[in-house]
Amino acid sequence: MKNFIVAAIICATPFTKSLAQKAKTFTINGTIANVQNTTISFTPLGEKVGDTIKVKNGSFTFKGSVKEPTAYVFLSTEGLTNLIFVEGGNHTLEIGKPSSNEFVISNSPAQDDINKFINNINPLIQKRASFAAMQANDSINLARQQNEVDIQNVYNSYIRNPKSNPVTTAFLTLNNIQNTQGMGLPQMEALATNLSTAAKATNYGKKIAQIIGRHSADEMGKVAPDFTLLDSAGKPITLSQFKGKKYVLVDFWATWCGPCRGEFPHLKAAYEKYSSKDLVILGVSIDADKKKWQTMIGQKDYCPWLHVYDPPGANQVANTLYTVPSIPRNFLIDKNGVVIAKNLRGAAIDAQLEKLLK
Repeated sequence: MKNFIVAAIICATPFTKSLAQKAKTFTINGTIANVQNTTISFTPLGEKVGDTIKVKNGSFTFKGSVKEPTAYVFLSTEGLTNLIFVEGGNHTLEIGKPSSNEFVISNSPAQDDINKFINNINPLIQKRASFAAMQANDSINLARQQNEVDIQNVYNSYIRNPKSNPVTTAFLTLNNIQNTQGMGLPQMEALATNLSTAAKATNYGKKIAQIIGRHSADEMGKVAPDFTLLDSAGKPITLSQFKGKKYVLVDFWATWCGPCRGEFPHLKAAYEKYSSKDLVILGVSIDADKKKWQTMIGQKDYCPWLHVYDPPGANQVANTLYTVPSIPRNFLIDKNGVVIAKNLRGAAIDAQLEKLLK
C-alpha cells in the first residue's frame, strides 16, 4: 500500500470499538527495508496515545488486541507513515518492498478490501491534483467537475456494495463526514442510510451515529439524544424519563465558568416561576473536579434545580451526543423530546418559557 494513500483516504470524498465481540489478540511481525535500528509507533486512528516499538536489525514485533478490524497509524522516526488495518491473529508487515513507500500486511481482509477501493480511486485523486496546476477555462472546469462526480461514484459504489467490508465502509463514511466542511445533517443522514446493518454496528458506525445525534441536538425539530447521568447522590437521571411529562432545559456548565454562574439568577427565576408548570431544569456539569461541583450545587438557595455530573472522558455526553463547543450552552426540549430552542441567555429564558408555560 502506497505511503500517499493515507492522504488519499482522507481526501477521497470532498463533497461531502465493537461488534459485540470479545477482544482478539494480534501479533505483527514486521520488517523495514534499508533500516537497521529506529523507533516506530502504532496508534489507533483518532487517538492521541499509541504504542512505541523499537526496531532492531530491521525487524520488530507489535502485539495487542482489537474487537474488530481497526485502523492504526504507523509512524517511524524518519517520518515514514501509513494507515494499516489490524485484525485479530498473526500478521506479517513488510515495509519498503519493493520500494521505500510500500506497505504490505498479511491476514487483513479489511486491508485487502480497502486496497481495492484505493486502487480504483487513486487515479481520480491524481487527476484532481493535475487540474490544480491547469489554467481554468470552460473545458477544464467541466472536466474537473466530471472527475469529482467520478470520485463520488467510486465511493458510493463501494459503500453500497453488500460485499464490501462493513468496517471499511463505515470507516470511509466516517472519514467523509469528519473531513467535509459544511456538511449538513441531511447529507450525513443520507450517507449513513447507505450503510449496512453490520457496518452501523462497528465502532466507526457507532461514531457516525454519535455525530449525527450530536448534530440533531443542534437542529430545531429533532429529537434530543437521550442520556443517563448521576446526580450528587449517585441516582441515575435519564433525559427520556421526562418525555411526555415535562419541558426540559438542559444546561451545560462548569463551576469554573464565570458566564455560566452569571446565568444562575435567570435560571433560578425560571425554576421558581415554572417548575410547578411542567418545567425541569437539568444542569449538566462538565467539571473535571467533581468535589467542586458537589460543593457548589450543595448551595440549594444558589442553584436549586436538578443537577447531574458529566465526567470527562471518551464517553462524555458534552463531547459525544451534544455539540458543546463552549459553555454556558443549553437546549430546551419539549414534552415530545424534541429540541425547540437553544442557547437561551438572560431574559430570553423567561421570554421563551412564558410562551410555552403561561
